[in-house]
Amino acid sequence: METVGATGITGTTGATGTTGAGTTVPTGPTGATGPTGVQGGNEWMLTGNTGTNPPINFLGTTDAKNLAFKTNNIERMRIMSGGSVVVNSTTPIASDIFSSYSTGASNTISAYPTGSGIGLQVLTTAPHTGDAIQIQKNGNIGRGIYLLMDAANSSIGIASYHDGTGIAGYFRQQNSSAVQPGLSSIHDGNGNAFSAQNTVVTNTKAVGFFSQSSNGTTLPTYQNAAAVTGQTAGIRAGLFISTSQSSNVHVVHAEYSQFGNYDAIGIYGKSSPAVGFGYGVYGEGNNDAVFANGDLTATGVKAFSIDHPLDPENKI
Repeated sequence: METVGATGITGTTGATGTTGAGTTVPTGPTGATGPTGVQGGNEWMLTGNTGTNPPINFLGTTDAKNLAFKTNNIERMRIMSGGSVVVNSTTPIASDIFSSYSTGASNTISAYPTGSGIGLQVLTTAPHTGDAIQIQKNGNIGRGIYLLMDAANSSIGIASYHDGTGIAGYFRQQNSSAVQPGLSSIHDGNGNAFSAQNTVVTNTKAVGFFSQSSNGTTLPTYQNAAAVTGQTAGIRAGLFISTSQSSNVHVVHAEYSQFGNYDAIGIYGKSSPAVGFGYGVYGEGNNDAVFANGDLTATGVKAFSIDHPLDPENKI
């Protein structure tokens, strides 16, 4: 009887045959987006987060690096690692907590309140010793402060209230070459361009004090270096009225108080419209039109007379 022998060893794999002919099948459509996963707790969601704890959850850095904010791939704001904030730049002013930059016709900072609140408020408390607001305007065009109020507003344009013992308002032009006024007021209506009042009925000081530091004495160089100058196109260059009922009233008081052998003039009047016209000093009174306590001297080509019981030698 014949028997089957054992299977022989497998032979080596033959060479790979050529790729058969065919076409590539198109990619199928993208499947539907799956449901949003559960918030893990370490990410900031585009639609907002819930259950955050500010001491633990925050947007920022944990190292000494600045934090930048961009739109349209352009940096708009940066929070510096030291805490200062700068807008439209990458470098804040060294002493600023908040710095904002603008170019062109853009406003750097604007406030548009529509209620009864304050548009901009700066409140300082002790021991602060610096300025509450400081404005530095560089360049030769534009105003340092420009305030515009519409015709419907009847309130005060600028108000300064001081409860301390200092000066409520102070203006100074520090350029020694400037010839413009240090303070100018113009009124386009039928009112006072400048008004000053002291409300204390026992006040012993002048309402207005004007001091001229010029000490030149030669004429005509210093003839206009006055403490007060008035000019008008009307009929009154200066008008002084007193409503006090007292014999001590001086509506206009002029006094030269320096000691020396000088013929200084207390009041000087001059009127020179044409030859033969004009009064340098004119007085009217129910008692005396002009009263002189001392020698009276008059010079000129026009004769005058004195008729007074105390001057019998010159009685008419």
